Amino acid sequence: MTAITINKTATQFYINSIQNGKEDFDKITDLCLRHIKKKQGEGKCARRILELTVQAYESYLDHLILGWIQKIFERYFGNYGRAKEVLKQPTTSIPTDNAKVERILAGYFASVRQTTVCFLQKNKDTSSSILIATPKGHKYFVPLSEGPKGKGASRFIYEGKVYFTKDGKNEVVRPIGILTTLPLNPAEYDPAVVKEATSKMQSEYDTITSIEDDSDRVIRVYDNFTTSFGALDVGFTTMDYHQKSDIAKFIKSDDYLNMTPEKKLAFLKSLVEVYQKLHNKHLIHRDLRSQNILVDNNFLPVLIDLETCISESQERSKAEEVAGTQAYWSPEYLAGCLKGMEEANQNSIQKSSAYLAQATTQALDAWALGLVCFHFMFGKDLISEIFHFGSMGGSDKTKIGYLKDIHAKLPDFVRQMNAEGTPTEENWIEIKRAIQANKLIWNEVIVPLLELDPQKRKRIADISFE
Repeated sequence: MTAITINKTATQFYINSIQNGKEDFDKITDLCLRHIKKKQGEGKCARRILELTVQAYESYLDHLILGWIQKIFERYFGNYGRAKEVLKQPTTSIPTDNAKVERILAGYFASVRQTTVCFLQKNKDTSSSILIATPKGHKYFVPLSEGPKGKGASRFIYEGKVYFTKDGKNEVVRPIGILTTLPLNPAEYDPAVVKEATSKMQSEYDTITSIEDDSDRVIRVYDNFTTSFGALDVGFTTMDYHQKSDIAKFIKSDDYLNMTPEKKLAFLKSLVEVYQKLHNKHLIHRDLRSQNILVDNNFLPVLIDLETCISESQERSKAEEVAGTQAYWSPEYLAGCLKGMEEANQNSIQKSSAYLAQATTQALDAWALGLVCFHFMFGKDLISEIFHFGSMGGSDKTKIGYLKDIHAKLPDFVRQMNAEGTPTEENWIEIKRAIQANKLIWNEVIVPLLELDPQKRKRIADISFE
């Protein structure tokens, strides 16, 4: 994690720094003059930076007691005079790329100070953005005014840009995902809530980097920063940006309708393999669901949102905290939640319970994986659509009771899907046809994962598509 401070624009920060005598005027002007000469008098960005440097330096000299003497000396014997002469020379009418000037100056501060720097930029049309530069030479652009492409409880994902220099010459720009806890309306958010979300995002970044996934089946992350924004401690994580959607949205697309059973099996095999890798590292996701699995351009899964992921052996206190999505809770996790509510004599879900820690095992992920495999293979969410949990309202206690009843009905559902004849429920008829056409994945993967007893439930490590 890198702690940074949000400043004004890089240009204004640069001007202030020169005016305060904190930068090496001769070194900067020498670089600009050499670049302009190389570009045969052009070099629009270099000319603009040279102009800013000279103006700010003049302001600096004006505030020195004997600054006028130094100005005269500089005009005839230093870079100041050379710079003034170059700036008098005519140039083309091509406008200066001010955004590029900002990136150059941001990169300059990151390089010279060997630290990550952050600048908040407000444009004339009142739109705003954030520019982050790292000592590695990466400049990240966060388009705040365009709005996030997605959001969670206290997190927002933007489609940003990363700029870097390739082979030390040309600037390259690529799209990148930028996850942040910076709220859309900072004044409306509790600083404590944002601070907790930022801490969890840092833990998520550490978890993802520890997985060391070379297959790109876990979202690839690059950098993580924290900064103060008013009273808020906010964070940023940069990662690959995927144009395609999550499973829940993807199955409604033509791409999904055109997928062959073989492609679906390849997708699920890849999904199982990434969870086998997580479990081999003794990690438990705790929020495995269709919305947390993206579909990439090769129609393979990319796992995202590991915010609730914990170590199986080292973080048992965190396991007491309620996590995940109700529809994907396993029977034993649901039972632990109910016990916690009963013990507290409450009708609402308790944020923490020792019973949840007991139910937080790899079997929790196995149950959720069975639901995700069903959803992807057959195009229907078993709990929310087939059993209508998604439309269920009422108190936490009412909804949990309803979910418990659904779990109790699952053995009969499985029996009817495998038996001869027409199912008793009308909306089961179509899904049975799909299951009968894909018996292998149904009987060898999905059914064993949806075993009610966690001791008998199939381990993800034991799943094979051979």
